[in-house]
Amino acid sequence: MKKRVLISLILLLLVFSLFSCKKEKVPEIVISSGGKILLYDEKINLIKDFDTNLKGKIILSEIRNNLVLFNYFSDDYTKSGIFVLNIETGEILNLTEGLLGFFPYTPKFYDDENIIFTLKESAGREYLYIYNLKIKNKKPLIINLISEYIHPIYFDDLNNKIYLHLLRYNEVNSKISLYNLLTEEFIENYITFDDKKFYFRETSNENGEILGTSYDSKSGKEKIEILYLNKKEYKLVYEESLGDIADEIFINNSQNILYKLIPHELGKKPYIVLIDRNGKVLKTIEGPTKFEFYVRGVLRNYLYLMAQEEVGGKYYLYLTDLDKISYKKLTRESYFYGGDLTFSYLKGKVIISEIKESNQEKDYILMNLNGENSINLNEKLKIKIDSVLFFEKWTMI
Repeated sequence: MKKRVLISLILLLLVFSLFSCKKEKVPEIVISSGGKILLYDEKINLIKDFDTNLKGKIILSEIRNNLVLFNYFSDDYTKSGIFVLNIETGEILNLTEGLLGFFPYTPKFYDDENIIFTLKESAGREYLYIYNLKIKNKKPLIINLISEYIHPIYFDDLNNKIYLHLLRYNEVNSKISLYNLLTEEFIENYITFDDKKFYFRETSNENGEILGTSYDSKSGKEKIEILYLNKKEYKLVYEESLGDIADEIFINNSQNILYKLIPHELGKKPYIVLIDRNGKVLKTIEGPTKFEFYVRGVLRNYLYLMAQEEVGGKYYLYLTDLDKISYKKLTRESYFYGGDLTFSYLKGKVIISEIKESNQEKDYILMNLNGENSINLNEKLKIKIDSVLFFEKWTMI
């Protein structure tokens, strides 16, 4: 009898503890506004707010674990810099304290402890730095390298390697360089483009593959190729003879490739081509308007395009399902596209920006990937928004 009573009491305590525990709210959206960083849950309720005491504009860059990495832009450029906010402790670190110059590119986490950023001096020369969060120290990665342009394009943290797109001061052609964080070995001419002209976007996929184009003057064809950084090898994917290739991107976990074709034939409109990695054409897709358009991003079969509705007109954002091919205009009437497109992989949502024709302030609109259930974050929160990110793995284009 006593044993039964004891078991009943234990079960009662367990049930009571489960109901009495408050479920901790998880941030979904991070917003910067007038020197503050604000955390909101999935219902757009404020969870935490941090006053950075920085009098200028904060542009959120990346989130990892409980760290928010951001650029700070002040009217006094000597006070601008790169900072990290710990949302658990509230501590703010100035990663660039003591450095004079500009920080033109988005800083990136190399891993949980290190951040990579570029310093551009007033004379125009660029230097690459690494900041270690554990020892709170920064240092230039490559001593005595004078460059006009230096930008990381792939982090191979398993092998302690950083692949860089580099243009040396007073040189004509850029190159891909390799830096080993462990040994500090620097291979400047890892891949050169003196003989082979290869044009590519500034980032690789997560496997260290870069998608780009080259031109064969003998055949008159433009080629789509994949450059494998670790092997220093090119794979020919497709040869295009009907026009010029633009806006090429990997989609569907890099299994397929999407690009815009600008036909050589006079009067023919640009259109979208979808191919697989072996060069098989899967489908062609007309643009949303008969005028100029650009590919902005693809997630879960949804394609986002920025397009004009008249020659020389403003740009608007359009959406289509790659299976159904029926365009939907996302930008509201009397607004035009503001340039921001931020995806949530986990939630299947997107945030876009738009600008009202009567003023230049951006409105940020949260919606499902299919364009439904849109919420104007500025109007709902009644704040001016400088930048916004999802609190997860994200991409901003």
